[in-house]
Amino acid sequence: MKTKSFLFTMLILMVSYSLKAQLSSACPNLDFSQGTFNGWICKTSTSQNQASTSYSDLTWTGSIPVPNRHTIMTNIYGYDQHTCNGNPNSQLTLVPNGFNQSARVGNDYTLFEADAIIYRMTVDTNNVLMLLHFGVVFNDINHSPYHQPCFEFRIQDSTGKLLNIGCSRYFVVCDAGIPGFIECSPYLRWRDWTTFGVDLYDLIGQTIDIVVSTSDCGEGGHYGYAYVVGECSPKEIKVQYCENSIVARLEAPNGFVSYTWRDSNGTIIGNKQRLSVLNPVLGSEYNVTMQSALGCTSILNVKIEKQTINPDFICDSTSHQCYPSGVTLTSNATSQGSKIVSFDWTISKIYGAAQTEYYGTDTTFTYFFNDTGYYKISHTAINEHGCPDTSSIIVYSYPAIDVNINAPSLICKNTETEITASGADAYEWTGVKRVHSDSSAIIDQAGTYIVKGTNAQGCAFDTIEINNIDYIIQYTSEDNNCLGDTNGKINITHIIGDYVVPVKHYWEDLGYTNGASLSQRNNLPAGSYVVYSIDGLDCYRYDTIIINDGLPLGSINPITGDSIIQQTGYYTYTIDAVQEADAYHWRADEITLNGNINLLDTITVDTMVIVPMLNSNPVELNVFAFNTCDSSDTSSLTIQMKNNIIERIDNDNLNIFPNPTSDQLNIQSKHGMVDEITLFDVVGKEVLKQYIHATECTINLNNLHNGLYFIRIKTENALSTYKILKK
Repeated sequence: MKTKSFLFTMLILMVSYSLKAQLSSACPNLDFSQGTFNGWICKTSTSQNQASTSYSDLTWTGSIPVPNRHTIMTNIYGYDQHTCNGNPNSQLTLVPNGFNQSARVGNDYTLFEADAIIYRMTVDTNNVLMLLHFGVVFNDINHSPYHQPCFEFRIQDSTGKLLNIGCSRYFVVCDAGIPGFIECSPYLRWRDWTTFGVDLYDLIGQTIDIVVSTSDCGEGGHYGYAYVVGECSPKEIKVQYCENSIVARLEAPNGFVSYTWRDSNGTIIGNKQRLSVLNPVLGSEYNVTMQSALGCTSILNVKIEKQTINPDFICDSTSHQCYPSGVTLTSNATSQGSKIVSFDWTISKIYGAAQTEYYGTDTTFTYFFNDTGYYKISHTAINEHGCPDTSSIIVYSYPAIDVNINAPSLICKNTETEITASGADAYEWTGVKRVHSDSSAIIDQAGTYIVKGTNAQGCAFDTIEINNIDYIIQYTSEDNNCLGDTNGKINITHIIGDYVVPVKHYWEDLGYTNGASLSQRNNLPAGSYVVYSIDGLDCYRYDTIIINDGLPLGSINPITGDSIIQQTGYYTYTIDAVQEADAYHWRADEITLNGNINLLDTITVDTMVIVPMLNSNPVELNVFAFNTCDSSDTSSLTIQMKNNIIERIDNDNLNIFPNPTSDQLNIQSKHGMVDEITLFDVVGKEVLKQYIHATECTINLNNLHNGLYFIRIKTENALSTYKILKK
């Protein structure tokens, strides 16, 4: 019995996990265990008109299985119906003992068929011993040996050259009196399942082809076929000499017909595949000479050593110390000079009604005890030679303690609520907002809350689900139409969610609960209004509602359109849209010596108007934007026929000089005041405008490019346009 490593724990739990160590095959599918010819090359040929039926005298083609010529046999209870007179089985079994499948190479057709399968592998220490199991069926008619059905096994290189090792070829043709064959009739001879081993040690590192072939007779009337299974293993003697044993058991590889065992003195001590040695001296050497069915010999040596197992394991219950008690168990077993291949766990109650609760074979697992009290956990490790050893531990499963959370099932969302625990001495909370005291915590949201309670007897958990009382208010609001108005409105229309009536609504600007509970507010100026809603359980919420002012009316831009026109007609003028404008008031007046004549006066939502210019009189066009709250400034444009522009620089009323000019232009009115001066370039674009009220003025033209301009001067009595030249 060995000691084990474990983490100290109050409580024990266990669920088992085990891994049986198995070596992956060093020769995949050599035994056809995949149920296919994966890893094999399948070939066909013909024995018709050939020098002989041996493998090297035939021409082979193909690489994949041909139906009924390369066949996987899976009927483990089936027999070959052509065979008889066998012993102990009267007929040849389709699959040998110890296997679930075999491959049939060839068939019982008589069509000059020859068939082969080839397995290619690189020899290493894991596959250095190759075993072939085979059975053969021949249909005999006494042709010449070169034309008789045949069976052949050969080991060759990748070019087809036979390799120079012992037992690299077994070739047999159908004939009477063949050693190892059974006569079923004068025309049928067969060989029962035969096993022979081939030592590939001299080929380590080389890539070889293992070939199995059969052939019908060369005359076309008689068949030959075979059943085969292969396997490979390391070339070694298996030794079982367990730590507490007095007998060492030695086992040589299977597949040989004779075995001769010798001790370190050369004395023959056995002639079976297995040998038992009583109290052998540690370090003593033994050897076995093995002879295969083909007559080849191979010698193996072994040194006797004790196989020590350390069945150590880890017992960890720190993660499962609360009721129900549990442990996590992990095997940490080792074996000197060999591998651990399996584990056995036994968990038994040894207090009160003693009984075994659990048996398992996992490597690591977690187990929860069914009861409280003392338990014994035993762990047995077994190595690849079958040697076991066991370690154990005694643990205690504590009883449950009654831990409870005391809390309401409903709380107000976002409102801090205290919850408490009872039944233990110390508590650990999970999910809470904060711990409040030794036995209480604070929460403010719905959720799942867990407490772990601990005292001298053990620990336990309690869990509680808490839901929110949570509601929202729905409302409508109306903003003020105009800047500075006080006609905003708020109306709380619905309450949605979980709440207890009555729900009251108090307003920050009215002093909260010092004011009235109102669901409707009127005559409100722009601003933020905070409402404090509280239900019958004092669950409350705050909402902020915004009342906005209407946007101010935007500024109006100049009218766009021709101010100097070439001829009479209808002309289009536009204005940029004004922010928050409801409509535009357009007015056009024709200016005559006898007073103004109105051409249009319209209110429209359009930012465009068509002005009739039906004679040579100038027209004054005005527009302003407005809404229910305000109106904009007026934008004006004077429209004039080009042929009314005066080219003189002086007349009875005005004196304009110098013209041409390079920088300044002087204007003098002989009769009345000058009210407005507007300067246009040759395409009619306004480049300067001044409002004055004087009989004389000077305008600065320094910022203008050189060229021809039109200046329009509006006086108290007239509107005149002149050409000026800047150079």
